[in-house]
Amino acid sequence: ARQKYVRQAWQKADINTKWAATRWAKKIEARERKAKMTDFDRFKVMKAKKMRNRIIKNEVKKLQKAALLKASPKKAPAKGAAAVAAAAAKVPAKKMTTAGKKAPAQKVPA
Repeated sequence: ARQKYVRQAWQKADINTKWAATRWAKKIEARERKAKMTDFDRFKVMKAKKMRNRIIKNEVKKLQKAALLKASPKKAPAKGAAAVAAAAAKVPAKKMTTAGKKAPAQKVPA
């Protein structure tokens, strides 16, 4: 087919807008945009990502804390002096060993 008829069919089928909507075209556009970034643009992206990740982390912590309190309301008040004393009773006291000490110096008779 001649160029004239191909161009007409191309415009009639609206190929350019269909192409722009594909993932392939979007990836190419994103790659070009990233390649054109300046150092300051990269810095701004880094700061935005850090901010986004900090917000996400804080929200996840809130949700985890709420889920923990909701899942075990009985265990939360038990962490008082009684729980600390019970944990201390379970851990045996360390024994003193003489293996690490130096032997006393012997006196030589004169």
